[in-house]
Amino acid sequence: MAAIEYKIITYRDCPDLPGISDEVVISSWPEFMRKDRVANKYWSDLYRTFPEFQFALLETGTNNAIAVGNSIPLAWDGNLEDLPDDGWDWALAQGFKDYSAGRTPKIQCALSLTIPEKYRGKGISAYALKAMKSIGERHGFDVMIAPVRPTFKSRYPLTAMERYIKWQNDDGLPFDPWIRVHVRLGAEIVKVCPQSMRI
Repeated sequence: MAAIEYKIITYRDCPDLPGISDEVVISSWPEFMRKDRVANKYWSDLYRTFPEFQFALLETGTNNAIAVGNSIPLAWDGNLEDLPDDGWDWALAQGFKDYSAGRTPKIQCALSLTIPEKYRGKGISAYALKAMKSIGERHGFDVMIAPVRPTFKSRYPLTAMERYIKWQNDDGLPFDPWIRVHVRLGAEIVKVCPQSMRI
């Protein structure tokens, strides 16, 4: 499989990025996933307040968005094991609280990464995660946290999340494909956030 060539753009580079992102997300996510009350409160301000942390990968030649991503800087400097159980919702709200209070960011938090269906299964998620991490590195962050929503968990609704995230495939890597992408890039599972993104 030939590698896809792409360029990285941020909202600072491209004012049309929110429209591009919305098109990808709306076509990729089920309706209920767009009903998170914390997201509804803050998401539209994410691009204006943190423009350099919102990005897309555009395929060279076609200019098609092959991935869109969002992250936010946080002033968190505690132990990662002590991150709040609210996970994703906490991170999004806290980023804005830190910004309003003038607190200096210390860490980057991934919020969303979406790949259009026609580009899935081509290894793009790894490129996109590396691009997201590089944005944080350019701002002096050497750590990125990610409240990951495991892709296959819905297939095993009766299995506790604490048990599910420990499942491994024959290669000794996480069974869940989305967790596996992160681990292959050096991530470690820190904890389960049971109150994250309650809809």
